Amino acid sequence: MKVVLTHNTVEELEACDIGIGYIASALQDKGHSVQLWLRNLSDEEFCKKLAEYNPDVVGIKILSSGIPAVLHWIELIRKTTKSLIVIAGPHITCDPKTVLSQIPADYAFQGDGERSFPQFAAHVEQGNLEENLQSIKGLIYKRNGDCFLNPADNIKKLDELSFPAWDLMPPAQYDSLFCKNPPTASIQISRGCTHRCSFCTEGLRHVTYRSVENVVAEIKYLVENFGVKEIQFVDSNFLFTKKYIMKFCNAILLSGIQISFSAPNGMRLEWLDQELADALAKIGFYRANLGIESGSEEILNMVEKRALPETFYKKVPMLRKNGIFTVGNFMLGFPGETKKQMKETLKLALSLDLTGANFSIYTPLPGTKLFEDMVKDGIIDSNPDYRNYNYVTYENNLTELSAAKLRRFRNWCIIRFLFRWKTIKVLFEFLRDRRMRQSLIHRLYGMYIEKYIKQTRGIKQIKQSI
Repeated sequence: MKVVLTHNTVEELEACDIGIGYIASALQDKGHSVQLWLRNLSDEEFCKKLAEYNPDVVGIKILSSGIPAVLHWIELIRKTTKSLIVIAGPHITCDPKTVLSQIPADYAFQGDGERSFPQFAAHVEQGNLEENLQSIKGLIYKRNGDCFLNPADNIKKLDELSFPAWDLMPPAQYDSLFCKNPPTASIQISRGCTHRCSFCTEGLRHVTYRSVENVVAEIKYLVENFGVKEIQFVDSNFLFTKKYIMKFCNAILLSGIQISFSAPNGMRLEWLDQELADALAKIGFYRANLGIESGSEEILNMVEKRALPETFYKKVPMLRKNGIFTVGNFMLGFPGETKKQMKETLKLALSLDLTGANFSIYTPLPGTKLFEDMVKDGIIDSNPDYRNYNYVTYENNLTELSAAKLRRFRNWCIIRFLFRWKTIKVLFEFLRDRRMRQSLIHRLYGMYIEKYIKQTRGIKQIKQSI
């Protein structure tokens, strides 16, 4: 059977998608033909590939922020093929009851799909899907206007899974932003998060971990077969226990693997001490994104972050002492947040020894405790308008600031951070590294110069044809 797997934010995807890679691998193990479409495609290219390959099933991983794109894609698929359309991903797991009324797909999946998706594909191939709908774990389907949800399949032993289908997404094809040593590959050590921050969906997932031996084996495989020189850990919280990460660091040193490591998704600092920071630096760990969120103790308590600003003042220097780049992730516009509290966030960002900072606007995600509480209190609608659902332009009217003023304050935070002396010093530190300098030039060329050249050539061709 022929299957296409893709991502709803494919136009922004700079690195391979691990979740899709695992599903693809599971399908390959059962003998199915799989294609991954993980790069930007125009509507014309998308339809052309669909017509040529004519898949039996198109699987789309979706986030809440990408629902409008998915609706457009489904329209294109319906016009081009008779493929079954299946959706999966974080949005479904958080809001399974209403997803098929929002999105006109044929089926949806919640939970882990490495066992259930191949089972679904087998029934489609055999032509007996209708008789077996109830037996497929995690499947969501509609019949006679009613929606049915089968219990999710939560895989407890991740070591039993085959590695992601790296043959379908060679790391050299992806140019992950600000990696130090391309080609880079993404690896996931764990699923879910033991913390229960009220604004985040990761705490809703079943928590499980791979063994250190299994992770190191995949890294060796990537280095030996694809020439990978950097690993990016995409866990929701890379630093989940000191014991595990210390064991991993020791295993990497014993293996003789000499590559760089980073954690761009984020990590908490509860378990960090100087011993662990030193161990990370020894294996080539050079960048950590830190989930700080707010400089206001009241806001941190409200969103159940269970972390205090003092923690970051104490522990960020442990990483910086080892030359590790630290990027703070901050969020503005939590329900009821005042301008004074937002200024406390900016103050924290400016005073910490951070090499970078991301400022986003709080966007309520279905399924989270904060979302449910606001729906219960009548503050927001239970069925949001996803057309503007992102962390930059979301129409947040949850604070004493208007949505427009909140966006302006976010922009001001970015400007203030960029033009502080510490940030300028870091830029020079960054540019002293030859590989980082080459990487930056390469990206600037691809993002601006190359694009400009193509546009200029296109204009000239149009003029010549007139």
